[in-house]
Amino acid sequence: GEIDREGKKYQISNIKYQKEIIMPESLRPTLQKPLGVVFKDVGAIRESPFFKSSKKPVLLIAVGDIIVDSLLKVGIDPDVKVIDFKSRRKRTDLFSGSVLIRTDLIRSVPNNPGTINLKTAEKLKQMIRQRSVLVSESTFKDGPYGSWLVVDGEEDLLALPAILFAPLGSLILYGHWEHGIISVEINENIKNKVREIIKKFN
Repeated sequence: GEIDREGKKYQISNIKYQKEIIMPESLRPTLQKPLGVVFKDVGAIRESPFFKSSKKPVLLIAVGDIIVDSLLKVGIDPDVKVIDFKSRRKRTDLFSGSVLIRTDLIRSVPNNPGTINLKTAEKLKQMIRQRSVLVSESTFKDGPYGSWLVVDGEEDLLALPAILFAPLGSLILYGHWEHGIISVEINENIKNKVREIIKKFN
Protein backbone atom coordinates (compact mmCIF):
# COMPACT_ATOMS: atom_id res chain seq x y z
CA GLY A 1 0.00 0.00 0.00
CA GLU A 2 2.97 2.41 -0.25
CA ILE A 3 2.60 2.94 -4.02
CA ASP A 4 -0.28 2.88 -6.47
CA ARG A 5 -0.65 0.69 -9.54
CA GLU A 6 1.26 3.27 -11.60
CA GLY A 7 4.25 3.07 -9.27
CA LYS A 8 3.62 6.49 -7.69
CA LYS A 9 4.24 6.90 -3.97
CA TYR A 10 1.41 7.86 -1.66
CA GLN A 11 2.77 11.07 -0.16
CA ILE A 12 1.56 14.29 1.43
CA SER A 13 3.70 16.83 -0.42
CA ASN A 14 6.76 16.90 -2.65
CA ILE A 15 7.54 20.58 -2.06
CA LYS A 16 10.95 20.88 -0.43
CA TYR A 17 11.15 22.70 2.93
CA GLN A 18 7.35 22.97 3.23
CA LYS A 19 6.49 22.61 6.93
CA GLU A 20 2.75 22.01 6.75
CA ILE A 21 -0.20 21.97 4.42
CA ILE A 22 -3.35 23.93 5.27
CA MET A 23 -6.91 22.81 4.77
CA PRO A 24 -8.89 25.33 2.70
CA GLU A 25 -12.33 26.23 4.07
CA SER A 26 -13.86 24.98 0.82
CA LEU A 27 -12.90 21.43 1.86
CA ARG A 28 -14.69 21.56 5.20
CA PRO A 29 -18.03 20.19 3.88
CA THR A 30 -16.17 17.31 2.19
CA LEU A 31 -14.27 16.38 5.34
CA GLN A 32 -17.37 16.62 7.49
CA LYS A 33 -18.76 13.64 5.60
CA PRO A 34 -17.67 10.22 6.95
CA LEU A 35 -14.95 8.57 4.88
CA GLY A 36 -16.13 5.11 5.90
CA VAL A 37 -18.77 3.16 7.80
CA VAL A 38 -20.41 4.84 10.81
CA PHE A 39 -20.68 3.07 14.18
CA LYS A 40 -22.43 4.55 17.18
CA ASP A 41 -20.15 2.93 19.78
CA VAL A 42 -17.24 0.51 20.22
CA GLY A 43 -19.68 -2.29 21.07
CA ALA A 44 -21.00 -2.15 17.51
CA ILE A 45 -17.44 -2.23 16.19
CA ARG A 46 -16.67 -5.38 18.19
CA GLU A 47 -19.65 -7.05 16.54
CA SER A 48 -18.54 -6.00 13.04
CA PRO A 49 -17.04 -8.49 10.54
CA PHE A 50 -13.54 -7.15 11.17
CA PHE A 51 -13.56 -8.45 14.73
CA LYS A 52 -15.88 -11.42 14.26
CA SER A 53 -14.10 -13.05 11.32
CA SER A 54 -10.90 -15.06 11.60
CA LYS A 55 -9.16 -12.58 9.30
CA LYS A 56 -8.07 -9.59 11.36
CA PRO A 57 -7.00 -6.16 10.02
CA VAL A 58 -3.33 -5.91 9.04
CA LEU A 59 -3.10 -2.91 11.39
CA LEU A 60 -5.64 -1.19 13.60
CA ILE A 61 -5.06 2.57 13.85
CA ALA A 62 -7.17 4.85 16.06
CA VAL A 63 -7.18 8.65 15.84
CA GLY A 64 -8.72 10.64 18.71
CA ASP A 65 -8.70 10.53 22.51
CA ILE A 66 -12.28 9.37 23.00
CA ILE A 67 -12.07 6.55 20.47
CA VAL A 68 -8.68 5.34 21.80
CA ASP A 69 -9.94 5.41 25.39
CA SER A 70 -13.18 3.62 24.46
CA LEU A 71 -11.31 0.87 22.59
CA LEU A 72 -8.86 0.28 25.44
CA LYS A 73 -11.74 -0.02 27.91
CA VAL A 74 -13.24 -2.92 25.95
CA GLY A 75 -9.91 -4.68 25.53
CA ILE A 76 -9.03 -3.52 22.02
CA ASP A 77 -5.50 -2.09 21.86
CA PRO A 78 -4.86 -0.36 18.50
CA ASP A 79 -1.46 -0.87 16.90
CA VAL A 80 -1.12 2.91 16.49
CA LYS A 81 -2.91 5.41 18.76
CA VAL A 82 -3.00 9.13 17.88
CA ILE A 83 -4.11 11.49 20.67
CA ASP A 84 -3.79 15.16 21.67
CA PHE A 85 -5.14 15.10 25.26
CA LYS A 86 -8.23 16.99 24.06
CA SER A 87 -11.79 16.25 23.01
CA ARG A 88 -13.56 18.81 20.81
CA ARG A 89 -10.68 21.20 21.63
CA LYS A 90 -11.20 20.92 25.39
CA ARG A 91 -8.54 19.41 27.64
CA THR A 92 -9.17 15.85 28.78
CA ASP A 93 -7.43 13.77 31.44
CA LEU A 94 -8.41 10.40 29.98
CA PHE A 95 -4.84 9.12 29.96
CA SER A 96 -3.39 10.99 32.93
CA GLY A 97 -3.21 7.85 35.08
CA SER A 98 -2.53 5.35 32.34
CA VAL A 99 0.50 3.08 32.69
CA LEU A 100 0.45 2.63 28.93
CA ILE A 101 1.54 6.17 28.19
CA ARG A 102 4.33 8.08 29.90
CA THR A 103 5.20 11.56 28.75
CA ASP A 104 8.82 11.09 29.82
CA LEU A 105 9.13 8.36 27.19
CA ILE A 106 7.09 10.00 24.44
CA ARG A 107 7.91 13.35 22.87
CA SER A 108 4.91 15.20 21.50
CA VAL A 109 4.86 16.24 17.85
CA PRO A 110 3.32 19.45 16.46
CA ASN A 111 0.17 19.70 14.37
CA ASN A 112 -1.68 23.00 14.26
CA PRO A 113 -5.50 23.01 13.93
CA GLY A 114 -6.64 22.88 10.31
CA THR A 115 -3.27 21.65 9.06
CA ILE A 116 -1.18 18.55 8.48
CA ASN A 117 2.39 19.01 9.72
CA LEU A 118 4.66 17.22 7.26
CA LYS A 119 7.22 16.08 9.84
CA THR A 120 4.44 14.74 12.03
CA ALA A 121 2.89 12.95 9.04
CA GLU A 122 6.30 11.44 8.31
CA LYS A 123 6.60 10.33 11.94
CA LEU A 124 3.19 8.69 11.67
CA LYS A 125 4.30 6.97 8.46
CA GLN A 126 7.41 5.61 10.19
CA MET A 127 5.34 4.36 13.14
CA ILE A 128 2.90 2.60 10.83
CA ARG A 129 5.75 0.96 8.93
CA GLN A 130 7.45 -0.12 12.16
CA ARG A 131 4.25 -1.52 13.65
CA SER A 132 3.56 -3.39 10.38
CA VAL A 133 6.90 -5.17 10.69
CA LEU A 134 6.39 -5.92 14.38
CA VAL A 135 2.90 -7.27 13.83
CA SER A 136 4.05 -9.51 11.00
CA GLU A 137 6.81 -10.87 13.24
CA SER A 138 4.40 -11.16 16.21
CA THR A 139 6.95 -9.52 18.49
CA PHE A 140 6.84 -6.07 20.06
CA LYS A 141 10.43 -5.38 21.07
CA ASP A 142 9.69 -1.76 21.97
CA GLY A 143 6.90 -2.61 24.43
CA PRO A 144 3.67 -0.58 24.35
CA TYR A 145 5.29 2.85 24.05
CA GLY A 146 6.01 2.69 20.32
CA SER A 147 2.29 2.63 19.56
CA TRP A 148 1.46 6.17 20.78
CA LEU A 149 1.67 9.40 18.77
CA VAL A 150 1.00 12.35 21.07
CA VAL A 151 0.15 15.55 19.23
CA ASP A 152 0.76 19.09 20.45
CA GLY A 153 -2.08 20.92 18.73
CA GLU A 154 -4.89 18.99 17.06
CA GLU A 155 -4.90 15.43 15.77
CA ASP A 156 -8.14 15.39 13.71
CA LEU A 157 -6.69 15.75 10.22
CA LEU A 158 -4.00 13.14 10.88
CA ALA A 159 -6.64 10.54 10.01
CA LEU A 160 -5.90 11.48 6.37
CA PRO A 161 -2.18 10.56 6.34
CA ALA A 162 -3.05 7.50 8.47
CA ILE A 163 -5.32 6.34 5.65
CA LEU A 164 -2.74 7.24 3.02
CA PHE A 165 0.13 5.37 4.70
CA ALA A 166 -1.63 2.36 6.24
CA PRO A 167 -1.08 -1.06 4.63
CA LEU A 168 -3.88 -2.44 2.48
CA GLY A 169 -6.29 -4.43 4.62
CA SER A 170 -5.81 -2.20 7.67
CA LEU A 171 -8.58 -0.48 9.59
CA ILE A 172 -8.60 3.19 10.60
CA LEU A 173 -10.98 4.35 13.32
CA TYR A 174 -11.54 8.03 13.98
CA GLY A 175 -14.12 9.98 15.92
CA HIS A 176 -16.72 12.29 14.40
CA TRP A 177 -18.51 14.61 16.84
CA GLU A 178 -21.79 14.37 14.92
CA HIS A 179 -21.89 10.80 13.60
CA GLY A 180 -19.90 8.69 16.10
CA ILE A 181 -17.02 6.39 15.17
CA ILE A 182 -15.93 6.19 11.53
CA SER A 183 -14.39 2.92 10.39
CA VAL A 184 -12.30 3.05 7.23
CA GLU A 185 -11.17 -0.17 5.56
CA ILE A 186 -7.95 0.54 3.69
CA ASN A 187 -8.05 -0.29 0.00
CA GLU A 188 -6.82 1.36 -3.16
CA ASN A 189 -10.03 3.34 -3.69
CA ILE A 190 -9.93 5.10 -0.31
CA LYS A 191 -6.19 5.79 -0.64
CA ASN A 192 -6.74 7.44 -4.02
CA LYS A 193 -9.72 9.40 -2.69
CA VAL A 194 -7.72 10.74 0.24
CA ARG A 195 -4.78 11.58 -2.01
CA GLU A 196 -7.07 13.74 -4.15
CA ILE A 197 -8.41 15.46 -1.02
CA ILE A 198 -4.90 16.21 0.25
CA LYS A 199 -3.91 17.64 -3.15
CA LYS A 200 -6.44 20.44 -2.50
CA PHE A 201 -4.65 21.57 0.68
CA ASN A 202 -2.53 24.72 0.36
